[in-house]
Amino acid sequence: MMTVYNLTKQRLMQYEFNPLEFSWCTELGVVAFQKENTFAFVKLYDDIEINANQIIKDVIKIRRNLERSSGVNIWNSYMIACLNSFSTSYLELVMKVEKDTTAIRKYIIQQEQDLDRIPFLDNTRSEMVEPGLILHEKAFLELGNIQEIVDFIRKHTFEEGGKLTSSKVKKVLEKSNSKEFMENENQKN
Repeated sequence: MMTVYNLTKQRLMQYEFNPLEFSWCTELGVVAFQKENTFAFVKLYDDIEINANQIIKDVIKIRRNLERSSGVNIWNSYMIACLNSFSTSYLELVMKVEKDTTAIRKYIIQQEQDLDRIPFLDNTRSEMVEPGLILHEKAFLELGNIQEIVDFIRKHTFEEGGKLTSSKVKKVLEKSNSKEFMENENQKN
């Protein structure tokens, strides 16, 4: 059975990331990949008792080394921490490590589906939406008051240079809602 660590490296190569060598990677136990201006650093955490602080410390070390490396965009660099499948604190690590703003962006991976949370490694395919199929003439007629709001915003911000306040928007919404109410009442009678 292929580990998530190997699957991660395989997915990176599938998306045309090339292995990259920094002198400090071996010392940190990290494998580096690059595709254009995007850098990914992959590390296997085999200890089932791994904690967030250990991963964050590694990420900080990577960041410090990247600062000394030329030609690396730190803001487009990612740490992919691969966990042992028996790791007990997966959800806690996701919440603590991925939400932590220290150093570079980080992802915790325990199974192959977790790779789909990484935007540049997402293997899922969204359905292509054809606007003509959803937004037909009837839908526009039902949403008629939206154009009124858009016109109001355009008039008060772009054309007149005035300041759009919440009270002005509220008045338009009230006017629009009262029109709809009156139309519905007339239809009932």
